[in-house]
Amino acid sequence: MHLKAFASRPSWPSRPWLDGAVAGALAALLVWQLGVLDLSGIGHFAYVLAGLVLVGIAAGAAGRQALLFWLDGALLLVFLIVLLTPVMRGSAARWVRDDGPLVSRVDAVAVLSSSVNADSSLDPEASERLLTGLDLIKGGAAPRLVTSRVHEEFDGTRVDSDAGQRRLVHLAGADSLWSTVDSVHSTHDEATQMARLLLPAGARSIALVTSPMHTRRACATFERAGFRVHCVASGEGLAVTRHPVTSLDRLAAFREYVYERLGMVEYRAKGWLPN
Repeated sequence: MHLKAFASRPSWPSRPWLDGAVAGALAALLVWQLGVLDLSGIGHFAYVLAGLVLVGIAAGAAGRQALLFWLDGALLLVFLIVLLTPVMRGSAARWVRDDGPLVSRVDAVAVLSSSVNADSSLDPEASERLLTGLDLIKGGAAPRLVTSRVHEEFDGTRVDSDAGQRRLVHLAGADSLWSTVDSVHSTHDEATQMARLLLPAGARSIALVTSPMHTRRACATFERAGFRVHCVASGEGLAVTRHPVTSLDRLAAFREYVYERLGMVEYRAKGWLPN
């Protein structure tokens, strides 16, 4: 009797707008994990989350939430393939350009920047790049070291990478060999500014140090600027993208691989790569 009464109760009312909001939130989480935010240039996850939740609410109110369910399914499938299979291992290894050990001295070691933290310390990528470059300098690879300066804003305070770079350069005892270039917002800017500094001084051969997945685009950009480039892949601080083994490594490799692939398309279209 009680079971019949329970079964006869009206079902919980449907809320399609809520279904759409949840689907939108899941889509935001997946595009963030797959690195789509880096490609879009938006950068802030909170903005994308709020936007897709609002889109989901609107889609649910219009009875179109199923479209978001399909989008979630497709993104989730890609996410699981990247996370759980070795699909990125071969692609990442083939993409990295590393010209091997230096067999002769070059005119300069050029180390590309990444980002800087609020306390002026370098982020892991920038630290690993500079440490690799300093290792080359200490080994006698070149008579000078060139880095690029980046800036970040934190609560209205501008912080640049000089202090973080200077600490590592000083510890390596390479202060007198070090110079830096400013006004860089992209790899192309770094190539242009370093060309203005080095080429007039006759420094045409460089060992270019950057993160593994960035090597192909960076070294080609510097070659287009007029350098003879020996490409050096740095160590990695957060995830191993060059030879991804763990699930987090595979996910990081996927994000950087897609970013660099699209970056090559953009740079080629702008004429910033060799013909």
